[in-house]
Amino acid sequence: MRTGHIVRADQVAYHYADSSHALEPISLTACAGDALLVTGPSGCGKSTLARCLTGLIPHLYRGKLAGAIWLDGLRTTEAPLWRVAEQAGLVFQNPAEQMLATSVEAEVVFGLENLGLLPHVIRQRLEATLSRFGLQALRTRSPQTLSGGEQQKLALAAVTARQPPVLVLDEPLSMLDSTAALDLVGYVAELACRGTTVIICEHRAEYLNQVPNLHTVRLGRPDLGRVGVPVSSFEASGLSSFRLEVAGLSVNLGGRPVLKDLAFAAESGQVLAVVGRNGAGKTTLLRSLVGLQKHQGTVTVDGKRPELGLVFQNAGLQLFNATVRDEILCGLSDPHMGLYSSLLGALGLSRYEASPPLLLSEGEKKRVALATVLMRQPRHGLLLDEPAIGQDAAHKAMLMRIVRALACAGRVVILATHDLTLAAQADRLLLLSPNGFVADGPPSEVLLDDAAWAKLGLTVPDWVRPSRPGVLCEDAVGPAPSSSRAISQFGSEPPAPRHDDGTIRLGDSRRRHELKPRAESPLHRADPRTKLMLSLAASLAVMLPVERLALFMVLYAALFLWARLLREAWRQVWRLRWVLALLFLLDWAVVSLDLAIIVTLRLVLLAQAFALFFTTTSPDEFRLVLEWLRVPYRYAFSVGLSFQSVGLLDAQWRSIREAQQSRGAWVAESGWRKLLEQVRHMVSLTVPAVVLTAQRAWAMNEAAHARGFDSPHRRSYQRLQMGWLDWVLLAGAALVSLALV
Repeated sequence: MRTGHIVRADQVAYHYADSSHALEPISLTACAGDALLVTGPSGCGKSTLARCLTGLIPHLYRGKLAGAIWLDGLRTTEAPLWRVAEQAGLVFQNPAEQMLATSVEAEVVFGLENLGLLPHVIRQRLEATLSRFGLQALRTRSPQTLSGGEQQKLALAAVTARQPPVLVLDEPLSMLDSTAALDLVGYVAELACRGTTVIICEHRAEYLNQVPNLHTVRLGRPDLGRVGVPVSSFEASGLSSFRLEVAGLSVNLGGRPVLKDLAFAAESGQVLAVVGRNGAGKTTLLRSLVGLQKHQGTVTVDGKRPELGLVFQNAGLQLFNATVRDEILCGLSDPHMGLYSSLLGALGLSRYEASPPLLLSEGEKKRVALATVLMRQPRHGLLLDEPAIGQDAAHKAMLMRIVRALACAGRVVILATHDLTLAAQADRLLLLSPNGFVADGPPSEVLLDDAAWAKLGLTVPDWVRPSRPGVLCEDAVGPAPSSSRAISQFGSEPPAPRHDDGTIRLGDSRRRHELKPRAESPLHRADPRTKLMLSLAASLAVMLPVERLALFMVLYAALFLWARLLREAWRQVWRLRWVLALLFLLDWAVVSLDLAIIVTLRLVLLAQAFALFFTTTSPDEFRLVLEWLRVPYRYAFSVGLSFQSVGLLDAQWRSIREAQQSRGAWVAESGWRKLLEQVRHMVSLTVPAVVLTAQRAWAMNEAAHARGFDSPHRRSYQRLQMGWLDWVLLAGAALVSLALV
């Protein structure tokens, strides 16, 4: 047995305080350089075990923990959490919920600062990590603008940069394309060879064969009877046959083309799989087909918009009811209860019928979202975005039975997936690149089209590749079109580069069409302390007499014009238009017109002071200002994170609204009924938004503690520094203040 750093868990079991989910007693031991693969059916406790091994349980949870865990002699229940985080790093199952900074670079630096490293060491580790994971081109991008796969790579980069002796990965391959998955496994194998103890909770175990000293730990026992219930209750679509036609489909996001002039058609009863690199536009394609994404081009069946159902990649955004039963039956006046019962059994949801859906595991939430869409029986078909996330082999087999049942009932089914074993079971396989489709045909032929896969920069693993043309894996069923064809009219994309310098990079993060940078305000380059002082000075100016206040506002408008912020300033005023109008009328009616004017001007100025600071200051800079003001790091970080989350809440609100619209959960009325419907709709949005916000806040809290957030080390890398622009602005502000006063 190898010597060195040891992980030892002795009869560890856990029960959550507010849930029936639990981890049954498990014991395991791993030495330095060992790798453990933790497998088991969805919901068996893999994520719970990961939290136990890294100390988040019981430090952040109040359930019942039995047994003990040691990390190199350090007992996780007795040591402070920051000490445990130095010994064991955790990459969570949902990468979007563990993004804590406003840039890729800052995301990596956060965990390194918490180790108390010197600035030059942090800089070296940062550059090495960005290079290893192919993230250099994305270093200034917000993590929230990355694709799911890119976020997963960043999450792994941020944790491994800390070089923990033990690395725990919770489904790290779930959102990665085949090339990125193989590269990640190669990197994990390299870490194990260097002595890191690696523990991987994963359903896609076939990728892990190359990891040395790999041992398997199985949790739970799959209930094959529970997940093997056949689904035969789907009604026919009501159409003898139809053709879904997509023509000239183009989408631009953030000033860059994501989809360009896509065209394809699907016959009723067909199952299509769309495969592409992380960030290639698969999710955007599905959102466009269902009508949630603005696009150019047409999506029609017999000249009309088709009726399609969509299961989101992040299923939590589709769930907004109190129980699983209410969720699945929501909005149905006369539900098909036979189908309901079949779905509960087939998807393994029977025991959760009275449970809140948002408290289930990621895989279970995904199956609840699928059930909600299937209960509505969309007339033309079903769209599935990464349906394999969080699903074990038994549930994926059941998913394909449901897909086949839908196809037999005359629907079109389109799967966007990185799981090539699922894609191999479709009737057609379409390969999507940033420049369009590069292949379209039967999986048995497309999987052998090396030229098409090279254009994508993707690798087809040996266990997926057919042994000879025309022969699929034994699970594949269903008819297929006649031949594969390479599609070259949209141009080609060069394959991902091969690196011969000894580094392992998780896929190629380059984009042919990068985001066009917006015209950045000169104030973005100013020190946030300068902007804070300018904003405070503007706030104090509200006490000036009306004549001087009007002059000050003219000068302030000139500053906004120079700073290219006039549009943002006007947006702030426009948001307050009804408040300003109401106060103006009240002051005029009750007191005088003069008072109404001066109160309105003062409120407008305060709004502009807010716009000046917060539209040019990142949450990271805001945190540094608070630390400069001697606010304790814990509170400064929390306030900065709250500041960052405001925009995320707005995006989350929109996503929930889209999910409700896609499920027909509300219908606009007219007259007074429209007003009542809008009020009811706002309430229905608020409840899930609050729950999801609370869950996201908790997830970010976990992620922060898992990277040593509460360590006593002084943060030394990011510093504020005044430049010539700051002194010019402060001198100008001082002169204006003297002139006015």
